[in-house]
Amino acid sequence: MGLLTSILRGESRSTLAVPDRFLSALLAGRPTSTGVSVDEQSAMGMLAVFAAVSVISEDLARLPLLVYRRLPDGSRRRAPEHPLWTTLHDSANPEMTAMSYRETIQSHVLAWGNGYSEKQPLADGRVWLWPLNPAKMTPVRNGQGGVRVENAKPGELLYAYRLPEGDVKVFFADQILHIRGLSRDGVVGYSRIAQAREELASAQAALLYGGRVFANGARPDVVLKFPGRLSDPARERLRGDWSADHQGLTNAARTAILEEGMDIATIGFPPEDAQYIESRRFGVEEVARLFRLAPHKLSDFTRATFSNIEESNIDHVISTLGPHAVRWEQQVNKDLVGLGSDAYVEHLFDALLRGNSTARWNAYKTAWGIGAMSQDEIRDRENLNPLPDGAGDKYWVPVNMMAIGSPPPEPSTGPEEPSEEPEEEPEEEPEEPEEGP
Repeated sequence: MGLLTSILRGESRSTLAVPDRFLSALLAGRPTSTGVSVDEQSAMGMLAVFAAVSVISEDLARLPLLVYRRLPDGSRRRAPEHPLWTTLHDSANPEMTAMSYRETIQSHVLAWGNGYSEKQPLADGRVWLWPLNPAKMTPVRNGQGGVRVENAKPGELLYAYRLPEGDVKVFFADQILHIRGLSRDGVVGYSRIAQAREELASAQAALLYGGRVFANGARPDVVLKFPGRLSDPARERLRGDWSADHQGLTNAARTAILEEGMDIATIGFPPEDAQYIESRRFGVEEVARLFRLAPHKLSDFTRATFSNIEESNIDHVISTLGPHAVRWEQQVNKDLVGLGSDAYVEHLFDALLRGNSTARWNAYKTAWGIGAMSQDEIRDRENLNPLPDGAGDKYWVPVNMMAIGSPPPEPSTGPEEPSEEPEEEPEEEPEEPEEGP
C-alpha cells in the first residue's frame, strides 16, 4: 500500500508500540458502573450513535473539497489541473471514491477521535490515500514505548500500526495524513466514546433491559403464591413449566391456569411506569449532545417545529460541520498541498445552504443590485450556463442601474434662466363685423 519505514519484531506486547494495549488502557474498554463495557466498536452498535456518526460523516463527505490557486491580483480560480484535484474530488485511491474515503475517515474521527491515512505518492505527482484502522494505530515518539527507528531523530513523532498477522509497522509522520479531533496534546485526539462512556453505558443498559423485558413476555418479576410448601423437584418443575408456557413474545398474553389455591402477583413495574421510553429518549438526547447535533437529525422531533427546523439546519452547517471542515482543510493544506504554496483546498458549502429558494434568490438579488455578483456568477451558483456573448459578466450598482466602469452621465445644468426681455404678445386681429340678413 505504501512505503514502510520499519518492521518491529520480538518487541514486548506490553509496550506502547502495541496498539491493543493502548486501546485497552485508554479507549474505554473497561466496564462501567452499570456493568456494561463500552468501546468504539460496541458503541457503533447503538442506533443513535451510528446515526449521529453517519449524519455528520455523510454531510461533510458530500461537500466538494476543491483545490484553488491564488492569482497575483488577489483573486482565485479553481485548479482542476492540480495533482490533488482527482484525489480529493473524484477518487482517493483505486478502490474508493472521494466521498467514500472522506466519509470513512470522518467516521473514525467522530468515534475514535483520530482518522489515519497512508499516503502513497505516484510518479505523476498524485497521491493515493488509504484509510488505516484507528483501533490498530498508536502515535509514539522515537525512543519511547519500545519503538526505536535508526534513521529517525530522538523524540520524532512516529506511527506504530498493528498488522493483522501481529507485526508492527512504524511510519514516519510525513507518510500519514492524520485528521484529529479535540486533543489534549495536539497529537492524539480524544475519543468521544471514551469521554461519554458512562452515559453511553446507561443508554446501552436501558436497551438491554428492554430486550430482556420483551424476551420474558414483558411481565418482569412474576411471583406464584402457593398456600403450602413445595418440594424442591416440584418447585423446579413449576418454574420450568411456567417459563415454557409464558416466556417470550410468542407466548405473551397466554392464559395462565393455576391449581390448588395458587395465586399470581407481580412485584416489578411495567416499562411505562419505570419511564423506560423516557430513558430511551434521554439516551438519544445525550448522543445528540455528544456529537453536537440537533435532536431532529436523529429523528427526535419532540421539540422541533416547522418554524425552527430550517434555522436548525443552518446551525448544523455552521456549528456542526464547520469545525470538521476546517480541520480537514488545514491538515490537507499542511500535509498534502504544502504550506507556502499558491494552491489551497476549501469546501464548497453552497449545496447545503440551498434549502429556502425564496431566501436564496432574494440574497442573489441583493448581491447583484450592489455589484457584489454578476448574473453569470449567480447562474454558476445555480449550475446554469453563462449568458451568451458575455452579457452576464457585468457588475451593476444602483445608480440608475449603470454598469460598473461606465463613464458617469453629464451633470445637469439645471432649469434654464428666464430671458430678461419680455416676450412680445401676439397682436390680436380685429373682429370682422357681422353681416346683416
